[in-house]
Formats: sequence, C-alpha cells, structure tokens
Amino acid sequence: MNKQLLGCTALLLTSSVAVAAPPVNGNTIGWPDDGWYQVQDEETHTEACGGGRSCVVEPGSYVVINHSTGERFRGIDVVDEGSPSINPPSVPTDLRCLVYSSAAIELEWNAATDDDGTV
Repeated sequence: MNKQLLGCTALLLTSSVAVAAPPVNGNTIGWPDDGWYQVQDEETHTEACGGGRSCVVEPGSYVVINHSTGERFRGIDVVDEGSPSINPPSVPTDLRCLVYSSAAIELEWNAATDDDGTV
C-alpha cells in the first residue's frame, strides 16, 4: 500500500506543470503556442481578442483564457505607460559649485524640463 501511495505521489509531482501568467509588455498581452487563447475585459467579460500569440489592448484588467486546457489567468493588468517624449530635455542651467573644504563640494543647478513636464 505504501509503495502505491508513493508511486501515485511521484506521478502527481512529476506530471504537474507550473504555468506562468501571460506576460505583459506595454499594451501587449502574450501567451505560448499551446492552445487557443481568448482575452476578456475582467469587468465586462467582453472579448478583447482571441487566437494568435498576442493581443494589443487598452489599459485595464483582463482575463486570459486558454480554451484548449481550460486555464484562466485573472487579474492581468495593462497600465498606461504614456507615450515617450519625442524631444530631448533642455540643458540644466545655472550650475553652481559650493566648496566647503578640499574634500567636500556641493553641486547645484536648475533642473532640466522636457515637452511633457517630466525630467
């Protein structure tokens, strides 16, 4: 009996596969090529896309379903990372150097700005 129990336990441990949540890169949710996937809005359950290997979606929370295996991945969050700045930031101005001793100085300057207000 103990040998059967150990054999069953070993079979279960070796046959279970850890499945990672679908990766998100920007506004794209991806998944492996191991079934037919569908992406649904987590709140309304409306389909965002299906099939293929990835899906470009609006920011929000999604459920990704592998219909071939029945696996569901809830809480797949896509955040708005904003669009990157096109123009480089301005050059910092008014550089000042305060000398305290031969081993201690302090640099100060007015911060740079860019086209969307961040630096």
